[in-house]
Amino acid sequence: RAAASPPLTGQLTLDPRGRILHAGTGAGRLWQTDPAKLAGMPLPALFSFEIVSADPEWAEAQWDVLLAGALDRTITLQAQPFESGPVTVQLRLETAAGGDAGYFATITPTTAPAVDSGSEVTLANLLPGHGPVGFFDLNFKAGRILYSAAWKRQLGYAEHELDDTYDT
Repeated sequence: RAAASPPLTGQLTLDPRGRILHAGTGAGRLWQTDPAKLAGMPLPALFSFEIVSADPEWAEAQWDVLLAGALDRTITLQAQPFESGPVTVQLRLETAAGGDAGYFATITPTTAPAVDSGSEVTLANLLPGHGPVGFFDLNFKAGRILYSAAWKRQLGYAEHELDDTYDT
């Protein structure tokens, strides 16, 4: 009887702007492509997001969010393989030592669902409330908006001074 294989782990080396410099074999298998084809892609392009845009500034903003949320800690996201539907994964970013500081990304599929019963994965779940990146999460379906504490601070308000409403 064959032993169960360990979860597939993808390893990526990233430049300081979040572009993939090198992808390991596990990353190629996870995204169902030749690992060399991942080189040059922005890391956020490998994940599913509720809101997407072709604007290059949008990709930079997504990278900032991933970096703030996953640097030296693990977050749960939906990876988007090229040949199949989304896969729930855990992403961890670590700073690479050396002259041209970049990052190492470790992506591990998980059997746990990305969404607990009754809760959903949002930007609010990804970022600590006091991080440097300001954001808001607009959910049209649920009629909710969440403004991060950093976003409120960037506008000159304390967290308690602005409600999480569309009127705000």
